[in-house]
Amino acid sequence: MCAVLFASAYQTPPSRLPVTESTPLRNPYWQYSRDKIACEDLLVAEYRSSGFPVTIVRPSHTYDATKTVLSGGWTSLARMLAGKPVIVHGDGTSLWTVTWNEDFARGFVPCWGIPGRTGRRATVPFERGAREIADWYLADPARQVVDPRLDALMDKLAETYGA
Repeated sequence: MCAVLFASAYQTPPSRLPVTESTPLRNPYWQYSRDKIACEDLLVAEYRSSGFPVTIVRPSHTYDATKTVLSGGWTSLARMLAGKPVIVHGDGTSLWTVTWNEDFARGFVPCWGIPGRTGRRATVPFERGAREIADWYLADPARQVVDPRLDALMDKLAETYGA
């Protein structure tokens, strides 16, 4: 059994950085994360009591050409292309890991016993992933739709809190 339990289960805010496997699982801000923690607790208890096979995987943010690593999709990309500020969560210094979907799959598939456990190494650097995202959007004008409400909100936030 392989369970995908997202990194949001880690202690929020973290008491120290970087977040590691020894970071406590505690997120009082998001029920989704608390449910993931409860699921992990149940699976680990079952493993300890009966030997139920389980591997816990905690990806932070998995992306592909169709999913930007920022909220806002094309709106955020259009703002970058126009030289406008893009709003990010927190104060912009939050550390988190982004993983290209194929790199994640190479590590995840062996958890299911197919085709056997081997070492995992990410092969797609973020620069290449970011180019693929931009290329995907730029390849079809129908994908290049700016959300006017989000764009206006980002303008207002940038003006209010400084770019």
